[in-house]
Amino acid sequence: MARLYELGFEAFQEEENSLEAYISDEQLKSIAPDDLQDLFRKLNIEVKQFEHETKDWNKVWESNFSDLIINQKLHVRAEFHPKNSSIQDELIIAPKMAFGTGHHQTTCMILEWMTEQHWQGKRILDFGCGTGILGIYAKLKGATLLSLIDIEPQAIDNVHDTLKLNNSSADHILLGSIDQIPPMKYDVIFANITRNILLEFMDQLVLHLDHDSRLILSGFLSSDESAMIAKVESLGMNVIDRRQQLDWLCLVCRYN
Repeated sequence: MARLYELGFEAFQEEENSLEAYISDEQLKSIAPDDLQDLFRKLNIEVKQFEHETKDWNKVWESNFSDLIINQKLHVRAEFHPKNSSIQDELIIAPKMAFGTGHHQTTCMILEWMTEQHWQGKRILDFGCGTGILGIYAKLKGATLLSLIDIEPQAIDNVHDTLKLNNSSADHILLGSIDQIPPMKYDVIFANITRNILLEFMDQLVLHLDHDSRLILSGFLSSDESAMIAKVESLGMNVIDRRQQLDWLCLVCRYN
């Protein structure tokens, strides 16, 4: 999934033994056919290609959106799901196509870690925020400052929806990339993005960390673990928590 995302695929549906990946005709034409074939051949993947009629895929996806319970402490739901009064906290999500509903393993692992931490007074940066679910959860749990950044306009739209649904607010909601980070330090930086982007921007992300801050990395595969840890250690940081779901990893890092 990570490799296909880097090539321009925009939406995914995972099953036990298969993956559906969606891309526009225009974007598909911009990819060299050999790049796809080499990827599929290397991973020994059987591929079938289908062309779908134009329809409101957001409504189709929304109709299949299920609620989610994390560590029996957090209930992630849409407005049309009933409230679960037995769960301590809840996050309400507008089920659109922006990444970060909590269902994907990369987001779920971070949310699991978050339910075990204290957030009172923390300064948070959610870099590549998608729906904003990670940063907004921290804000609901007592974080005092929140910066949300994403390169996709639809993600920024979704962030505003998520904030409104949860009666929350952010100090910065920014469209763009690494150069949009405010000139300040954070206690926790979330970076749930792809392997190549993590490796490219990690040097600049750590400039926004205080000595005892945390950098949360996810969005990459277990096969990339050695490269990711080597990068982390080259910046003077240690991995203090490692989580894995299927082939996806999450690393919690801090300075020595």
